[in-house]
Amino acid sequence: MKIALIVRRLNVAGGIQRLAIELARFLEQRGHNIVFYTFVYDQSLCFESLSHFKVVTLPEDRKIRFFKYIPFFGPIIKEGLESKRLAGLIDKDTELLNPHGEASYKVAYYFKQRKKISSVWMMNDMITKQVSFERAQANDQTLRLTFWKKMIYKVFDWIEIKKYVSCQDAIVVHNKREAAWAKKYFGRPAAVVPGGLNSDDFPFVSHKPPTGKISLVTMGILFPHRRYEDTIKTLSALSKRGFDVRLYIIGAFRSSDRYFKKLKIIIESLGLSDRVEFLGALSQNAVLSIYAYSDIFVFVSHMQSWGLAVFEALASGLPVVVSKTAGASEILTDHKNALIVEPKNPRALAAAVQELIEDSELYKKLALNGNDFVRHSVSWEKFGSQLEDIFLQTRDQKL
Repeated sequence: MKIALIVRRLNVAGGIQRLAIELARFLEQRGHNIVFYTFVYDQSLCFESLSHFKVVTLPEDRKIRFFKYIPFFGPIIKEGLESKRLAGLIDKDTELLNPHGEASYKVAYYFKQRKKISSVWMMNDMITKQVSFERAQANDQTLRLTFWKKMIYKVFDWIEIKKYVSCQDAIVVHNKREAAWAKKYFGRPAAVVPGGLNSDDFPFVSHKPPTGKISLVTMGILFPHRRYEDTIKTLSALSKRGFDVRLYIIGAFRSSDRYFKKLKIIIESLGLSDRVEFLGALSQNAVLSIYAYSDIFVFVSHMQSWGLAVFEALASGLPVVVSKTAGASEILTDHKNALIVEPKNPRALAAAVQELIEDSELYKKLALNGNDFVRHSVSWEKFGSQLEDIFLQTRDQKL
């Protein structure tokens, strides 16, 4: 089957890109023909394995320039027009569409106007303006929504759902929360398919329970929903209790300058400049090196759809502390293979980290159980197989 994988951006090494590329690798091994379609492409900034596939990107002379300068509506109009143009580049003999994340489903809509074909949308995050604002507000309570903007959001969401989302033949999400959102806002069921991992890429390293200097590590492109401020405040609390703790943050930190500046202010106000280090985007070998000498992996994102880094850390032998509202926590078990804490709660996070520091048996148990769970229950083959089944069922229903 010839499948078009549509991803908004292929110029960054993020979770959406990793999921799409690993899915493509699995599907190709199963005999399918895969072509990527994207608005923006830069191989040097994305994953190296993408170079194996044919990638079709919207040419510079086909991109819309004018509308991006019009507040609010301009980018929306631009996105719609460019989606139509990108849809025009999809091979006519394509047999199934698989859009990933935001904007991509609009490309699928326009191609479906030309050909009767199935589309299975991977909804990596909720796309309505209403929920997006609620997510942003949950991480920044100073945000306010005026009455008129709220009305505009309602109109936008109605059009988005009625026109674009309704044409999707199936919707796939990574967690139950987003499946509930799909039911509530779209009136549609969504299949829950957890992400995968190639555990062999993350060799197990036996970590001893920490004593003396303690290294915490977290990972993810800097965005407010990562809640890095909670981990930084946890570091302060633990330092005041006499623990010699350091924090390493892996991930591109220029994606949100405002958030980065906010974190730097918090770090300086707490006197932690010598204890927190932003490492930026790293190669996989560099990440493995950081994991090898770190003691505990922390992931306290709020309302995040998944969290691939959690399972990479588990495969590497690190015990993890993860927030209840990160999608990754749904398949983990508290005090069995991870510690699961309430979101936006530095006090709870500090207690969990301290528990791991002081309870060496729990530390070893979570490290071993977490690793065993990942190697037996999380794989790209499992992820790909579930999606392939959905693809085939959806295609057969269309025939």
